[in-house]
Amino acid sequence: MTNKDNIKLVATDLDGTLLNTKKELPDKIFKVIKELKKMGVLFVAATGRQYYNVHWNFQPVIQDIIILADNGGVSFQDNMLIGSIPIETDWHLYIDKIKEIPLAYPVLCCVDKAYIKDLGMDFLRNVTNYYRRFEVVPDFRYIDDIVIKIAVCDEQNAERNAYPYLKGFEDQVQVKVSGDEWVDINSKDCNKGVAIRNLQKSFGITKDQTMVFGDFLNDLEMMDQAKYSYAMRNAHPKLKEAAKYETSSNNENGVIKQLEAHFGFNINDL
Repeated sequence: MTNKDNIKLVATDLDGTLLNTKKELPDKIFKVIKELKKMGVLFVAATGRQYYNVHWNFQPVIQDIIILADNGGVSFQDNMLIGSIPIETDWHLYIDKIKEIPLAYPVLCCVDKAYIKDLGMDFLRNVTNYYRRFEVVPDFRYIDDIVIKIAVCDEQNAERNAYPYLKGFEDQVQVKVSGDEWVDINSKDCNKGVAIRNLQKSFGITKDQTMVFGDFLNDLEMMDQAKYSYAMRNAHPKLKEAAKYETSSNNENGVIKQLEAHFGFNINDL
């Protein structure tokens, strides 16, 4: 294996990027992470998912990675919270607006758990895909917790249905379409790019030493933080415009193939 370009940080989105459409991790990804660590490369999972969901999926290498969850709203290393960016505006305003959106349901995301109110079967299926710790509450008004993100599950199409209702808040908060069924609301100064930049500062890593992979609009700012920025073949057109390079789709193990090509290893030999 070689590291001819002195890469020190590899960050990848999960859904639509590292994971295939069945929400499965690539074979031998844990061995790849171990090999990258031997080479002095920090592996970062940068996702809109909840930390506890990512922790569960990456248990065999949890001590070897950093997790940027909730679009960079929380950062964890060695099971410890190392950073958080809460929503400081009145989040009740956004919840009230979401009530107007047909077939759209909010998830109130906090550091230790998420809160939901609706119990439709399709919605619960989506919640359990991305959240390991959540509580059902009768009313969001009585929640006394620090809100990191509001995720909106849209059973029609997030970009065409929910986003037009919420884009008017973009002067107050980040409003990002993060998938076909999801719109995420974060603090105005919170995104994956900011989280990656903070890690770069902490570890003394430059953009030229950084490689990132993504597929959707909540990955846009992350593309600006790396010399080696890759959009998946299945990525949103705007993400492809922002990335410097393109790799194979998530169902073709595009992230692994690019790592193989760049670092000179064969995953079948690991």
